[in-house]
Amino acid sequence: MRRTRPTLVLVLAAIMLAVPSVALANKRIYSADLLNAAGAHKGSALVGTNQDGTMRFQVVARSLSSPVTAAHIHSAVDGSILITLCGSGPGVPACTPAPGDPNSMLVGGNITPAMMHVSGGTINGLLVAEMTYVNVHTTVNPGGEASGTLFAH
Repeated sequence: MRRTRPTLVLVLAAIMLAVPSVALANKRIYSADLLNAAGAHKGSALVGTNQDGTMRFQVVARSLSSPVTAAHIHSAVDGSILITLCGSGPGVPACTPAPGDPNSMLVGGNITPAMMHVSGGTINGLLVAEMTYVNVHTTVNPGGEASGTLFAH
């Protein structure tokens, strides 16, 4: 039995939670298992929100069909893009492949206003209602190759 997914989630959670205990009390964590159309696990996503409105994220995807071109958080209500996690554009991080695997992605950091397509309040409301999902786009699957709903923990 492989323990890759639980280990990966624990490592990502440790990275996201590396903050003082006072800030931890005000933090909400959302996670998603990223699956392809056949239901195979392809990665994980974590989003952390703080009471002061700041947000952080970490996305890992691996063994994809081709290089990652973009990753977004979408509204489950209408499919619109809420946050561009990586891709192109001013202030948007590049979709960085993991070492040794060009068909993978490892990206994370602070979510900045340049990455947001709607207000933080709208995003927070949809996160709390569990009405968001992460979608990872590749050159072979530009509509999205791996996705998963963000659930609160």
